[in-house]
Amino acid sequence: MSIKEAQAQPTTAPTRYVGQAVARLDGPAKTTGQARFGAEHEYTDLAYAALVYSTIARGRITAIDAAEARGVPGVVTVLTHENAPAMNPPGKMGLLDPSSMAVSTSVNYLATDEVHWNGQPVAVVVAETPETARYAASLVRPAYEQFPADVDFAAAIPNAVPDKGIPLLASPADKGNAVAALAVAPVSVDLEFSTPQYNHNALEPHATTAVWNGDQLTLHEGTQNISGLRAHLAQLSGCPKRPSACCPRSSGAVSGERRDRGPEPCWRCWRPGPPVARSGSPCPVKVCTTPSGDVPPARNGSRWAPIGMAG
Repeated sequence: MSIKEAQAQPTTAPTRYVGQAVARLDGPAKTTGQARFGAEHEYTDLAYAALVYSTIARGRITAIDAAEARGVPGVVTVLTHENAPAMNPPGKMGLLDPSSMAVSTSVNYLATDEVHWNGQPVAVVVAETPETARYAASLVRPAYEQFPADVDFAAAIPNAVPDKGIPLLASPADKGNAVAALAVAPVSVDLEFSTPQYNHNALEPHATTAVWNGDQLTLHEGTQNISGLRAHLAQLSGCPKRPSACCPRSSGAVSGERRDRGPEPCWRCWRPGPPVARSGSPCPVKVCTTPSGDVPPARNGSRWAPIGMAG
């Protein structure tokens, strides 16, 4: 059947859109700059957060010198594992626990001196402007004790173990025996390919704007998992009341990149304990990424890139 013949056929609900030119509802807004993303929510006395990332692949933090950063005019606070509010460690992923489906990593960073990947957040600076936050973050000086780490993919291949599959499948996928097939093939091509370290894959960098209104926290977060995110943050904080997670009308991420997000650095600015304050009053805080802060830490055993700072 040709396309014209198919178009002439009566359409039903399941086939209504097959072969048809369907306008994307958010297309005009995104292509004309009218779309509003998670980072584009402005509030009075808004503060900005910037992360300090580890520069080693594995080890522990022996000291963090943040005195110079705290002395920068406009800096509201500097949080490290030494003074950040205590948080419950993330639980293990389970299909019956919606909060676990929003877990970004099993590492309880900013609550531990352990470093598990290059680019792990080790401090967060909150300031009155994004420029001040970025500058002050550059002045934080962590010191490390380094441990051995596997950083060469090719060298680690001999220690690789078979894929255990995923819980949604009854057993690991049957991929056949490629080695045996190539051995008897009349012609074979044997090449190795690698992908670049940096791979920008989202229209919208990860971003969170968090606002307190009394004892109610509202997050403007481009997530695909609103209920899971709320449950995840409630579990981290031990808060009986789940925060309100607001998914913006527009989300500029590739499918899957907004499933397991974690605005924990922003969340740690408030709970438990008093919120970050300017002029003696709780203030909203925004944190968002640049491609360089978004991508390098993304493959740390999870699909989420810890959030960094953008202008």
